[in-house]
Amino acid sequence: MKKIINGGFMEILQNVDKLLYMAQDNMVLSIISGFFLAYIESFIPMIPILVIGAANGAINGLFLGFAITWLGSCAGAFSVFLILKHLMNRSFFTKLMDKNNKFNKMIAKVKKSDFKFLLLFYTLPFLPSSLTTLAAAYCKIDVKRFLPPMVAGKFMMLFTISYLGSDYHKFVKNPSKLVVTLLVFILVYLIGKKVESKMDLS
Repeated sequence: MKKIINGGFMEILQNVDKLLYMAQDNMVLSIISGFFLAYIESFIPMIPILVIGAANGAINGLFLGFAITWLGSCAGAFSVFLILKHLMNRSFFTKLMDKNNKFNKMIAKVKKSDFKFLLLFYTLPFLPSSLTTLAAAYCKIDVKRFLPPMVAGKFMMLFTISYLGSDYHKFVKNPSKLVVTLLVFILVYLIGKKVESKMDLS
C-alpha cells in the first residue's frame, strides 16, 4: 500500500512539473495553469505546493510567479474554508469530525490562539495546512479572523519558495548555496515536526 501511495505521489509530481513546463512558451497559459494548480492544491493536498511555487518562480520570474502561486493558493484555501463552513452545519459531518482524535487536538489549539496557530501552520510548508483550514472552519472562525493569518502565512512561505525557484540557475552553479538551501529546508522540516509533536498532533 505504501509503495502504491508513493508511486501515485511521484506520478502527480511529474505531471505537475510537466504541465507547468509545457506552458512556459505561452505566458497566458502558464499564468492560468500555475494559478489553477495552486488553487486545486487546497482541495487535493497530495499536489505539492512547493513544486508548484518553485516551478512558477522558474517559469514566470520571482514576482509574477510568486503572485500567481500566492493568489491561487489563497483563493483555494478560502474556497475550501467557505465550503467546509457550510458543511459544518450538517450533523453527520460534525459527528465524523468528532471521532478524529488528531483533529480534536488541533481544534483545541485553534480555539486557544487562532491567529498565532493559523499563521504558524500556513507559514511552515511541512505542516498540514489543509487540516488547519478544516479546523478553522469547524471552529466557525469569522472570515475576518481567518483571512489575515492565512494570507500572511502563505505570503511568507510561497515568496521564499518562488525566490528559490526563480534563482535556481545560481543554486545549480553554486553548490554551497544549494547545500545551505537544503539545510534550511531540513531545519524548517524539523521545526515543523517539533511544533507538531509539541502540540501533540502526531
